[in-house]
Amino acid sequence: GWGVLGASQIAAQRFIPALRRQPPADRTREVAGAWVAALFSHNERHGRQFAGANRIPTFALNLADLLDRRDVHAVYISSHPRRHYALALAALVAGKHVLCEPPLALTQTEARILVDSAADRGLILAVNYVARANPAVRTLRQLLRDEMLGDILGGRVRNVAPLPPQQQSWRLRPNGGGAILDRTAHDVDLLRFLFGDEIALLYATAGQSILSPTPLPQVEEEVVAIVQLRRSKIHLQVHDAFFLNHSPSLVELGGANGNAIVHHWIGGQGTPRVAIQRHKHQTIVSTGEFDAYWLAIYDFQRAITTGARPLATGEDGVQNLAVIHALQRSIREKLPIRVGHSG
Repeated sequence: GWGVLGASQIAAQRFIPALRRQPPADRTREVAGAWVAALFSHNERHGRQFAGANRIPTFALNLADLLDRRDVHAVYISSHPRRHYALALAALVAGKHVLCEPPLALTQTEARILVDSAADRGLILAVNYVARANPAVRTLRQLLRDEMLGDILGGRVRNVAPLPPQQQSWRLRPNGGGAILDRTAHDVDLLRFLFGDEIALLYATAGQSILSPTPLPQVEEEVVAIVQLRRSKIHLQVHDAFFLNHSPSLVELGGANGNAIVHHWIGGQGTPRVAIQRHKHQTIVSTGEFDAYWLAIYDFQRAITTGARPLATGEDGVQNLAVIHALQRSIREKLPIRVGHSG
C-alpha cells in the first residue's frame, strides 16, 4: 500500500498509472502487488478532486492520519520541493519507505538528516531520477564500461525543451524553482550514473526573465556549465533551458574510438535511441518504448522486499545537491567552484 504526498500532475500522469501496472503479489494473480491507499495534500479542495479523479479511496488533510494507516507501507512525494524534507522526515519517523521526486531537499544538511534517519530505521529512501531507467542511457553506460568508445575526450548534455504552460507556476519562483533544480539536477545525476564518478569542479552561468513575470523575484531559466569529473578529469558541457524549442534532449560523448549520442534521454519527449559513429559509419541502436516510472517503482519495491539497491538512493540525492549548490554559487560569484561532496 502506498500513500501519495502531493496532488501533482506527475503523480496523476506518470506515477499512479505505473504503480497500478505493477505485477500482482507473489503466488497469486488476484491480489495487487501495489495499490494507492491514500492521498495527502495541503490543498483540501484540490486534494479531494484529485482523489476522486484518480480513484484514490482516502483523502487525508492531516498528514499524520495518512502516516498512521497500517495499509500504507511506502510513500511517494511529489509536492513542492520546499516541502520534500518535512514530508520525507515525517514519513521516515512513522516507519514508511520513501520514494521522493528530485530534489530530496533544498540543502545538503536536510538531505543528510533524511539519509541517516532512513538508515537508523532500516528503511528504503530513494530519489526518483528516472533517467537511470532509460534503456538508451543504460546502453551508453555499458558502452563506457566496455570501453567501446575508447578514452572519453569530452561531451555534452542538453535538456532545453520548453516549460509547459501548466508547469509555469512555482518552477518560475525562488525557493524551489529554477532550471537548476528542475533540469540541471537530472543532468548531474545522469553524468554521475554514466561514469560512476563525481563532479569535482565546475563553472556556470545563467540567464533569466524570459518566462518569469518581471515584478517577481527571478530564477535562472537557462544554465550553461562546464563540469570536470574527479578521477578522469574529463570536461563536459551542460545546457538546460525552459524556453528553447525544436531541440530534443541528448547526451553526446566523444571518445578516441568513436562517438555516441543518446536522443531523448530524459524521457517523455520521444523514443530513445543510441547513435554510434565511427569514422563514416553510423550504427543506430533502437531501444523501443519504455516506462521509466514503472521501472523505478518496480526497483523500489524490490529494494524493500530483497534489500536490492533502488535506482537512485538518498545518498545520490545528497551528492547531487552538493553539485547543485556549487552551480548556484558559481553563478552568483562568477567563479569556478570546487564541489564539496559530503563524506
